[in-house]
Formats: sequence, C-alpha cells, structure tokens
Amino acid sequence: MKNWVDLQQDILEAKELFGEFISWLEIAFRWSFFSVIILLIGCVIIKWLLQKNKMVGEITFGMLIGFCSMWIFGSFVISFFAYTN
Repeated sequence: MKNWVDLQQDILEAKELFGEFISWLEIAFRWSFFSVIILLIGCVIIKWLLQKNKMVGEITFGMLIGFCSMWIFGSFVISFFAYTN
C-alpha cells in the first residue's frame, strides 16, 4: 500500500503529464462538490418552509436528484468555459 507522500508524488507526476486537463478536472470537481452541498441545504430549507406554511408542494427525492445532477453538469460546463477562456 502506498503512503501519502507517494500518492502526492504520483499526483504531481500526473499533473505534469496531463497538465491543463487535470487542472480543469480539479476545478470542476471542487466547484461541483461545494455547489451540490449548498444546493442540498437550500432544498432542505425550501422543503421545510413549504411544509411549515402548509403549502405542500411535493418536492420528491427524484426531483432533488434530477436537479442536483443538472446542477453538477452545469457546474462542469461553467468551469470548463471559465478555465479555457
């Protein structure tokens, strides 16, 4: 099993080898991760507010997953264009 230093060295070698593509993937994953966390917190708050105010708009789990997947795809596209321009 590799230790942490070897893993970091492998990552640095991969960055040198693949360069911009790896950097773009890092940006895209970081953007997607934080945006999904913020999105999920927002969805939970909206669902709680709808239930509290008796405005029962059905927000199903499938709708949340679909919205999150669209958000992830959009963040990949945004980060790609932001990195390439």
